[in-house]
Amino acid sequence: MKKPHQFSAILVFSLFMAFNGFAMQKTSTHQIAEDLALASVNESSTRAAETVETVQQTKGPRFGETPEDSIHCIRNLSLYQEYYNQGNRQLAFKPWREVFFNCPQASQNTFIRGSSLIKMKYSEETDPVRREAWIDTLMMVHDKRIEHFNRKGYVLGRKAVDLFQLRPNSIMEIYEISSESIALEGKKSEADVLLINFQSLI
Repeated sequence: MKKPHQFSAILVFSLFMAFNGFAMQKTSTHQIAEDLALASVNESSTRAAETVETVQQTKGPRFGETPEDSIHCIRNLSLYQEYYNQGNRQLAFKPWREVFFNCPQASQNTFIRGSSLIKMKYSEETDPVRREAWIDTLMMVHDKRIEHFNRKGYVLGRKAVDLFQLRPNSIMEIYEISSESIALEGKKSEADVLLINFQSLI
């Protein structure tokens, strides 16, 4: 029978070797983030087939037209959400894009978070033409949110604010969008929408 201090020494040595082995792995930060997200996605994907039948019973093709589409949508939805929640928006963009184009009705958060992801792309872009294209994409995200989830007055307000920040010379367009938002929202209009409407009018 080993003495207590011998057992402790063996335990410490084993932990040291395990830690050493881990430290020697040359895993990038990017790979670690991807592995963490994929682990979570794989867990949810194992339940995807069971979820599809329930999903298909909901009104409208929220997660795709076929069971295969649904599995693909659920996987990308889980993947982009994991990356986004980890703060890794670079990796979140590609699966988010898949959700946006293939199953936009899955969640309103696709549009709320999508606005943030598009603004990130805009801020990273150095080419003036492409920067303008990202603004157009952001405006399209707002329009699609209205198409799928309504709340037209509120979303038009967000669209006007974004346009005012990113393309301030579009005075007439900003005025028209913010005016329509205020007409629809009335007393519920947000302060920043009222402000930019007043400024564009002046």
